[in-house]
Amino acid sequence: MSRRAPIADADLDVTTERTVAYEGFRPLTRHKVRLQRLDGRTVEQERYLFEIGHVVAILPYDPERNKLVLMRQFRLGAHLTGGGGEMVEIPAGLVDEGEDLLETARRELTEETHLTARSLSHAMDFVPSAGFIAERGHLYFAEVDAANLPEETGIESETEVIRPFLADPDEALAALDAGRIRNGYTAIALLWFARHRKQLTDRES
Repeated sequence: MSRRAPIADADLDVTTERTVAYEGFRPLTRHKVRLQRLDGRTVEQERYLFEIGHVVAILPYDPERNKLVLMRQFRLGAHLTGGGGEMVEIPAGLVDEGEDLLETARRELTEETHLTARSLSHAMDFVPSAGFIAERGHLYFAEVDAANLPEETGIESETEVIRPFLADPDEALAALDAGRIRNGYTAIALLWFARHRKQLTDRES
């Protein structure tokens, strides 16, 4: 009996040609991709992608209060595709040049919530929308003391308006199940938390 291949993303031997279609806040690039079918024939695809890069997201949790730290932030894309533009989110941001992932996680957590991580652990990596953007997300779980969580944050020079808040984990997961949370990063983080919740909370008891 033949062994089944493991369920996992895999690398293919492909060739690509890249040109910049638009150089803006995020470059839009045009790619010609050549890959082979099982019968040996070559398929050529043309794809346009926004190249984002690596993004770190953080799910902050206060074990003393048994609360998650979430936040609200306006997103035009959500507003234009059915409403709910002020999305429930988690802290996240691009990895700056010269930073490693942990440095980015600590910086983004502090910038967007004014909290400091007591501990940080890697949760998972994911690709949020591989058909249209070249972006890889790196999710971290942070333990924090949220006693002094501000009502509003955001870097003014980046025109950010961020409103952090404490959330009961059960209520957050119920909101996700009810379709009231639609942000992809937040959904992935909450689903990961639900799967690992006992392990994460038992170590604090």
